[in-house]
Amino acid sequence: MNARDRFLAVLNGQPVDRMPFFEEEIRPDVLEAWHRQGLPASVTAANYRAYLGLDRLGYIHTRFSPVEGAITGPESLWRIIRHYQEHPVKYLTAEFWQDKAAEYQGRDFPLGVQGWNGFQLPLFPPDPANEHNEWDNLINLYIQLKDNPETVAEALSFIADYYIAIVQLALRYLDFDYVILREPIASPIGPVISPRDFVRLVLPQYHKLVAAYRRMNVPIILFSSISNVRPLLPLVVAAGVDGLMITQIMNAGVDYVQIGRQFPHVGLIGGIESVTLLESTEAVVHEVKKKAVPLLKRGRWLPALDDNARANVPYRRFLAYRQTLLQCCNDATG
Repeated sequence: MNARDRFLAVLNGQPVDRMPFFEEEIRPDVLEAWHRQGLPASVTAANYRAYLGLDRLGYIHTRFSPVEGAITGPESLWRIIRHYQEHPVKYLTAEFWQDKAAEYQGRDFPLGVQGWNGFQLPLFPPDPANEHNEWDNLINLYIQLKDNPETVAEALSFIADYYIAIVQLALRYLDFDYVILREPIASPIGPVISPRDFVRLVLPQYHKLVAAYRRMNVPIILFSSISNVRPLLPLVVAAGVDGLMITQIMNAGVDYVQIGRQFPHVGLIGGIESVTLLESTEAVVHEVKKKAVPLLKRGRWLPALDDNARANVPYRRFLAYRQTLLQCCNDATG
């Protein structure tokens, strides 16, 4: 089996010859810090996975062209609708996907594509030059959720069509193993949108997206979010996603073991709290065993940290994490 086979098998609850290990990409400043702490200088961004025993997880972002101007009322939302009515063909062209197909030709690792980037990011135009304006736009967006929900829902429907068109075009040239529905909308306290508003405005788009990607025969549909998104998980799972990937769960009350019990037939990716790598080796070993032992027994779990390692994570502690996780996987398979 290769990494691609193992990825699909684990999330579908099927046996594998060994557990695949996927982590977010290690940043250049982390490699630089670890080189000073004992990582051989020959280990680079090009070969660190092989050295550390990690597998590659490919992913293509489908960024959209920004919508200019402030969100101040219904007319602003109609401007967004007109923007997305044009669809993505002028941005992510056939040539773009042909180049990607050449780049990934002959791959033996899983490859995914972004099939939704959350309800709020497309609806408020970030302003890197003026953070105050950016927050004003975000506040105005949430005012529109209450004052003009029908128009917001219509705008979101066009955005969903936009992503469906992107993935449909991409599939002419690439064979994806998974598609991600991103919804980065939570803090440690909870989601920034109530379950009621999520059901009314966002969930219809999930039903549309999931149905479309099923028709396109994408094997795995993942939901990805951050922090305490638990109140929305039953809604998302009921919409038909195959797996959950929640990052930055520290101090958010998000326990993958509990989530695994709540949704026994849903795949899980991640869930090991990276903050323990800043504490002690003992904390790392405890956290890995606390999550890995029950989740490996449950199945349908791809073990990984809940965030990528930062430069302040000691190299030896990352090795302790990897060694403990590998031992848990070996023990689970006998």
